[in-house]
Amino acid sequence: MPMKKGYKKVQIMILIMVLLLIIAGCRRTIGPEEVEDNQPPTEQEMTEEETQDIEEAPIEEGPLQFTLENQRQEEVTLSELKGKPIFLTFWVSWDEDSKEQLEVLHNLQRLLEEDVSFVGVNATTFETAEHKDILAYLEEQEYEFHIVFDDEGEVQDAYYVGSFPTTFLLDESGEVVQLFTTLMKEDKMIEALEPVLEKLLP
Repeated sequence: MPMKKGYKKVQIMILIMVLLLIIAGCRRTIGPEEVEDNQPPTEQEMTEEETQDIEEAPIEEGPLQFTLENQRQEEVTLSELKGKPIFLTFWVSWDEDSKEQLEVLHNLQRLLEEDVSFVGVNATTFETAEHKDILAYLEEQEYEFHIVFDDEGEVQDAYYVGSFPTTFLLDESGEVVQLFTTLMKEDKMIEALEPVLEKLLP
């Protein structure tokens, strides 16, 4: 049994090394088209107590569950993405780190789309740009993963998001296992995936 566990660990480490090498060669940066950058509204920081509440809650039902419309006017239900890990990023168009985080998701999605789901949640109530301008920007960037719009701010409130970008890593059962309240590059996100992917190995 120890040998099997050790072998799985080696598999994961090799996968991470290969992915990092691939990313280094194909990483894309933000395109020339930008959403108008206006003064952001006041933000409320997430507290440690609020973070703990999120970590203990599943997404099958209750406030962490949601159905929102994406950039292609399709309804996306979070629980339907269960079965593999999910990166869930809350973002706004006036924040450069938020837009860079979407690029990170794009780069990872091209490599891991069969094994990991990626969802961007636009915190619409914190936006300063027009919805049509945000859609035009997303179309220019050609993102293939879901980017949904939290028009009422209910999802942002349920996840206690007060700074951007904020990214959650959910495991295959829908439990929150990691929380990042700053821009995360590809290598760090892949490292965070290691223990989650290890559980899925046969």
